[in-house]
Amino acid sequence: MRKLARRSVVALKDIGEGEILSLTTSACGGQATGLPPSYCLERLLGRKAARPVAKGNVLELGDCT
Repeated sequence: MRKLARRSVVALKDIGEGEILSLTTSACGGQATGLPPSYCLERLLGRKAARPVAKGNVLELGDCT
């Protein structure tokens, strides 16, 4: 559990503006500087990207609408 708690949600591929966030576009990994994985499952999946996000970048709250 400790390992999961230190992760953030990252883009698995380049995400274009308006693209729907899903398990194929984002995953848990990277540094613990962004949104925690529990936040991803509850609030990010199924929402549209507000701006482009490059592959490997940590997702932030402002990245979705």
